[in-house]
Amino acid sequence: MTEVNITEAEADALLFMEKRCVDSNILNYSGLGGKAIAPLVSVDGNECFFLDIW
Repeated sequence: MTEVNITEAEADALLFMEKRCVDSNILNYSGLGGKAIAPLVSVDGNECFFLDIW
C-alpha cells in the first residue's frame, strides 16, 4: 500500500467535504457484528470515499 502524507488541515477538509452516494442501493446493516460499505464521491467529482460501517 502506498503511504500518503497529508496535513491535518487537508485531512479536515476531506473529512468535512460534502459527499454524495455513488449508487442508490439501500445499505443493509444487520446490527451488532454487521457491516455495510457504500462508495461516495465529492460533489465536484474529484475525490472518492467509502462509508464503512461496522
